[in-house]
Amino acid sequence: MSRDDKVAQLEKEIAKYKEEVSSLEKASEHVLKKCGVLDTILEGLPHPFFIFDANTHLVKVANPITLQGRTLGNVTCYELTHHCESPCNGKDHPCPLEIIKTTKKSCIVEHIHFDHTGTPQHVEVFAYPVFNANGDLTEIIEYSIDITKRKKAEQELAHMATHDALTDLPNRTLFQIRLEQEILHARRSKNKIAIMLMDLDSFKEINDTLGHLVGDSLLKMLAFRLTKLKRESDTVARLGGDEFIFMLPNQHSEHDADHTVRNLFHLLDKPFEIDGHQIQVKASIGIAIYPDDSQDIESLTRYADIAMYDAKRTIGSCYRYYKKII
Repeated sequence: MSRDDKVAQLEKEIAKYKEEVSSLEKASEHVLKKCGVLDTILEGLPHPFFIFDANTHLVKVANPITLQGRTLGNVTCYELTHHCESPCNGKDHPCPLEIIKTTKKSCIVEHIHFDHTGTPQHVEVFAYPVFNANGDLTEIIEYSIDITKRKKAEQELAHMATHDALTDLPNRTLFQIRLEQEILHARRSKNKIAIMLMDLDSFKEINDTLGHLVGDSLLKMLAFRLTKLKRESDTVARLGGDEFIFMLPNQHSEHDADHTVRNLFHLLDKPFEIDGHQIQVKASIGIAIYPDDSQDIESLTRYADIAMYDAKRTIGSCYRYYKKII
């Protein structure tokens, strides 16, 4: 090969090399641009996003809102989400990592995270698995949305559905649910349950003479007193108007409710002070006993109502057992 031919061949090799370098530079620039785009996306995400090692739990990628000032290094996923030194146990709330390890599939779960002050946050977690060429789970991609406000709204709606709007006592619906549960317990324990239905005497006159605002205040103050009177296992509910109903579980005899009634009448002896008025109220109470009078919820309530109206025939606070008037 002549000298000129060698020079020409070298020039071709150099040109090819330059072309490859140029191609690599363009590829590198393209990758850097993509990385820049990804960084921009991560920084702009409004919710926590991170990728962590499925075995070590070490976080590999995270957006600023997740890091909260931390730097990537030896920080784990549970340190970021729970601010604790060990993984969450998943007993109370499902852990996405454990679910993915079992199912090998992505999942969406509701979980509890904690901020740096230890305040719990309800979050909806979207978790996705990453596998290597051998099919082994290597990383987890996790994205979470704070649903604390939504959960609070759901809890408030659930509370409103089962509680009286004026007094915040349980309503008829919740009372019946609790009574059903207590009846199941009573069947096993062979104990009795007392159902007490109370109606205020002359409440209509109070409303007519002093106004409905005073009447409402009276009902709220009475509800507060009744709540203080009851045992932890008891339930007191407002059925509507001036009617209140009590459930007294774990009664050993049909007259165990007498003590509660006496305390209730003593509670009513103290006048209610409302807008400068001293209001004295009396009440009539009817009592039905499970299972002596009935094992049916509707019948027990109806029998307590019948006994209450019999008690109203007596002037002043009075109570009657259904069994004694039939």
